[in-house]
Amino acid sequence: MNKKYPLKIFAIISLVIIVVASIITGVFGIHSSSEIGGGKQITIKTSYLTTTNEKMDGREKVDGFVDKVKTVFSKHGTYVDSYFVEDRLTDTYLVVRVPNLNLKNEESIRAEVAEVLALTEDEVSEIQKIDSYFSNKTIMYIGFALLAIIVIAFFIGFIRYGVLSGVSLLFAIMHNIILSLAMIFLTRIQFSMISLSIVLAFTILGTFEYIVTLERCKENKKSKQYELLSEAENMITATKQNFAAITLAIAATVISITFICIPINHIRFAGLAILTTCISSAYTFFGISPAICAALNEMRKTKQKEKLSTDVKTKKTK
Repeated sequence: MNKKYPLKIFAIISLVIIVVASIITGVFGIHSSSEIGGGKQITIKTSYLTTTNEKMDGREKVDGFVDKVKTVFSKHGTYVDSYFVEDRLTDTYLVVRVPNLNLKNEESIRAEVAEVLALTEDEVSEIQKIDSYFSNKTIMYIGFALLAIIVIAFFIGFIRYGVLSGVSLLFAIMHNIILSLAMIFLTRIQFSMISLSIVLAFTILGTFEYIVTLERCKENKKSKQYELLSEAENMITATKQNFAAITLAIAATVISITFICIPINHIRFAGLAILTTCISSAYTFFGISPAICAALNEMRKTKQKEKLSTDVKTKKTK
């Protein structure tokens, strides 16, 4: 098999990343957002009366309030995951959420929040538990969607390119999902609906790009220019000719770096998720999956040659 595809090294890298990510997750847990893992929230009244008894909604106070609340929560070992302004019957409230179900000293935190904001404790609610939005029904829908993608991709690969290419396409999808999630858990990027959506989006895009590579590989085999290439060399050539995938990878990298430079937590986490998922997808669809496809086809050719050689010897013997 062509040495340009270090399949054993690819396999070792994938295995090490998944094992280390599993250990870190087992020890420290998943760094999830409140929308997935649940958490706690505190509600702060921001509306106020002016000296002329005119009621103001207090929205101009929100940024300043959030910065001070972040400081209080960071002192107690957690961080503000999200916040929003909520209008109720007569007053406006700031709702601040943290992704920590085991928050200690809740009454102390509440008192400190009231103190730093110069509010009474009546204007700061008790810290309440919130459930995740990631329900069992959502998990079921995502599972069905993934299963549908895997089955459709396999049959496309099987019908169009043969059973071995279909198997490599099936492996590519599963490998990319598992490795991308492992990278997110390993790097401690916040696991949220945003990061999960990014993983699914890159998996779908990467699958289409890998199909383009398989299509290019099939076309190259018909060309006299490439007829003497081995399976590995043909896959490498087809991958290099997939300019759309290369352009997509470059664009995703630029976007992720831009997001990382923006000083807003959600956008930074999204940028980091895009960058790690882009790396995982490039590794999957440009590296290990084409290598496996080439290896499987080389094995098939070798077996065919051995069978042909055995048949010829048998005929000569007769």
